[in-house]
Amino acid sequence: MTFGERLTQLRKENGYATRSEFANKLGIPCTTLRNYETNAREPGCAFLRQISILFNISVDYLLGLTDDKEVLNSFRIQKNEKDLVENYRQLDSQGKEVVDYILIHEIDSARYRESAQRRLQTYSARLSTHLIVAEQSAEYSAQNDTFVNSKLE
Repeated sequence: MTFGERLTQLRKENGYATRSEFANKLGIPCTTLRNYETNAREPGCAFLRQISILFNISVDYLLGLTDDKEVLNSFRIQKNEKDLVENYRQLDSQGKEVVDYILIHEIDSARYRESAQRRLQTYSARLSTHLIVAEQSAEYSAQNDTFVNSKLE
């Protein structure tokens, strides 16, 4: 499917029945939109970005590089991570299942360890509080005993 065909399809899917209505929405001349939809002219980066944002689709989809409309959030990936992804893609389905299983298991283990660490910190803080209260109570008892003994003498 060409860029023009995809643009026309998106326009219609999103309720813009006429080119003039859509061109007005985009702030471009109707003839420019017609040229884009008929593939007589290629759009610039600003137009591609505008359409991508308006319809929440990827520029790759608009350009026909993929059939997946989804906009993927980009993130930085280190070279060793890129190498791992490339290696993963070379695995057969069984190999991918094994890697997925191990990865999920390790993620669950890490979450458990983090949770256990938080619980330990909470218990430690509570224990410290109880020890402080116990020390204060012992000091109070000692002072009270001293006061009572002094009155009895």
